[in-house]
Amino acid sequence: MALAATTIEGGRRGFADPVVLGGFGLTAVALGAFVLVESRRAGVRRAEPMLPLGLFRSRAFASISAVGLLVNIAFYGLIFLLGLYFQTIRHYSALATGLAFAPSTAAVLVANLGAGRLTRAFGNPQWY
Repeated sequence: MALAATTIEGGRRGFADPVVLGGFGLTAVALGAFVLVESRRAGVRRAEPMLPLGLFRSRAFASISAVGLLVNIAFYGLIFLLGLYFQTIRHYSALATGLAFAPSTAAVLVANLGAGRLTRAFGNPQWY
């Protein structure tokens, strides 16, 4: 969340602004704390890590995770920009804008249901 807010403020204030630089610093500290907590949990028998860091040793898992991150950034950016386009350029109402998103929402629904069926049919991949 700090990264998103910092990126938004960077566009408005400039990326050299102290508030923006502080936000990037906060993001780095939060990421470091997450990695530290998750790596310590991995050594404790009673707690399971939320994200086993050993998964990232697999080149396939790391690559798929990076591609998934980029796809999500692009998709959510597209939703944001299309919402602005529909309402400011095309003068759609909020309801019409939501209905304009219905086909992409249906496509995501079908893809998610299909992925579940494929996983059931072929099993979970073994990353490590």
